[in-house]
Amino acid sequence: LAYLCGVAMAGGVAWFVAHIPVQVSDSLGNMLQIQNQAYRDLLLSVLNADGYFRPLLWVQIKAAFDLAHGHYWLTFKAIHTAQLIVAALLFTRLLRVRSLADALVVPLALAVLFGLHTFNGTVREAHPINAFLTIVVCTLAAANLSISRPRWTIDVLAVLLFAFAVMTVESGLLVVVAVVAGWLAGLRGGSRWGVLACVVVTAGYLYLRLGMMPDGTPGLDERAAGFGTRAMEPDELVARFGQSPYLFYAYNVASSLLT
Repeated sequence: LAYLCGVAMAGGVAWFVAHIPVQVSDSLGNMLQIQNQAYRDLLLSVLNADGYFRPLLWVQIKAAFDLAHGHYWLTFKAIHTAQLIVAALLFTRLLRVRSLADALVVPLALAVLFGLHTFNGTVREAHPINAFLTIVVCTLAAANLSISRPRWTIDVLAVLLFAFAVMTVESGLLVVVAVVAGWLAGLRGGSRWGVLACVVVTAGYLYLRLGMMPDGTPGLDERAAGFGTRAMEPDELVARFGQSPYLFYAYNVASSLLT
C-alpha cells in the first residue's frame, strides 16, 4: 500500500512536470555539442573543461539524445518520470512500513518530500537529464544500502554509486555523506571497510578537482549567487569579492551548513 501510494504521488507530480517545456538556455547548447561527437571524443573534450568535472552527465545526455531518435520531449520526460518514481520507491523503502498505521503516515511523508519548498527546483528542473534529481536518487539508494542485509557486495555498490554520482554532478558528494551518516547511526549494511573506501575515493576526487585540475572550480563570473538578503549578479560578485573570493566561499559553506 505504501509503495502504491509512492508511485501514485510520483506519477501525479510527473504529470505536471511533463507539461514544463524543456529549458532552452543550457539544453540547446548541450544537444548541439553532443550530437556530432562519438562517446570517446565527447569524454575527452569534457575531461578538459574548465570549472566542472561532469563526464558521466554528458554521457547520459548523449545516450538519451541517441535513444530519442527525434522524439526528444517524450524521451526526456520519460527519464524525468522514471527518476521521480524511483525516488519515491527508495524513499518509501527507508520508511520501513510494517503496519497499517505506518502506511497511513506515508502520504504525509511523500508530501514533505515532493512539496518542500527547498526541493521544488530539484523536482521541476527541465534539462534533458535532471542531474540534480539523479543525485537525489543516488543518495536515497546509498541510504537504502545502509539498511540492507550486510554483505561485501554492498560495499562495492556503495563505492560505484558514489563514483557514478560524483562524476555526474558535484552534489554527488552527498552520497558519501549518506554512507558515513548511516554508519554513524548504527546501520550496518556496509562494513567499515566500505565506508573507508568511500572516504578514500572522496579524498582522491577532491585532490583531482582542487589539486590536479588547473581550473577545478567555477569562477565568480559563472552565475548569480545569493549573499546576505539578495542575489548578486556575476559582475557584482567579481567587483565585491574578486580580490578575496574565499570570504564569499566561506559564507556560502556556512549558509549551507546552517540551512
